[in-house]
Amino acid sequence: MSEAVHEGESGEAVASLRMASATGLLLSALFIVLFDRAKHDPDLLCVNPFAVDPFDAVGSFGVQVALAAGVLAALKAFRPSVPGESFPVRQAYVLRSVAVSQTAIAVTALADIAALALAPAMWYGTQAGNLLILLTAALLVVPLLLCALLIRIARHSGRCSQNPLRAPQMVPFLICMALLVLYPAGWREGIAGAFFTAAFGMAVLLLSVALLAKAMFPCPEVPEVDFPGDLQSIWRKIVPRKTVQTGPRAVVASLNPRVHPWRLVVIGSLATGLLLALAEFAAEGPPRDAGRVALVIGVFLLLESGGVCLGYFLLRHFLGVFRNDRQIS
Repeated sequence: MSEAVHEGESGEAVASLRMASATGLLLSALFIVLFDRAKHDPDLLCVNPFAVDPFDAVGSFGVQVALAAGVLAALKAFRPSVPGESFPVRQAYVLRSVAVSQTAIAVTALADIAALALAPAMWYGTQAGNLLILLTAALLVVPLLLCALLIRIARHSGRCSQNPLRAPQMVPFLICMALLVLYPAGWREGIAGAFFTAAFGMAVLLLSVALLAKAMFPCPEVPEVDFPGDLQSIWRKIVPRKTVQTGPRAVVASLNPRVHPWRLVVIGSLATGLLLALAEFAAEGPPRDAGRVALVIGVFLLLESGGVCLGYFLLRHFLGVFRNDRQIS
């Protein structure tokens, strides 16, 4: 009897968790569409003061964090249950992942509002400017409302949650925002200045997201099923009785993210940086100078690998990305 009640409660909780993760992923997708439109729509671009770094870098990495965390949350919420897994721990990591995706959107919106406040003459009194203000405000308010819902779900289920508006998190977060507003425009000049400015925007986004999301769900957890485990549970559901040849054992072992997580993170970040550089060339056309091509590719590789590594360092335990088999053994 108690088991039946437990299953009924878990079924209701799973449904609410899946709804929250689906909503978060939908908002992340909408954020990507609006971010792209603000950068490429001719009417919006001419009144868009956050299309330059460091504000553009905040948005560029905000898009990546929102998408990655949204996918991770949906994957963990919708995958089949794993034998021996406790639902409260699974729930905690879904809520955390959704929180990361939504705080990435909200922090980007705050950075955009700061850029708008610094350059009112660029957009004030224009129809495109009014649309930009409306979209930016929506990207701030809606994710914050979802974050409030996440805290409510956690408290209703007895999970650890806190109001993030507390001094230990808000003081460094406000410092990050202040530094973003006060960033000298002259520091953007030159190749080194442009690179540093973009890296600064990336760091502001990642640090702010980590501060706010961890403030919402501060209690430590030990992931029972990490990201590879999520994928394995889905694969076993699709192909329950088949095995897959994974290649030479030495290569597979050397890239095992549960033993050597940083190897896979670095390789993945470099591959992503290269793909982003190629996408930039496809959209804008490659420079005619070979040296310029190499410079652009190098900048993308350095920025992307730096951003992915910093994000992984700040959020790997909070999101339970990879289980550490070396500690378990």
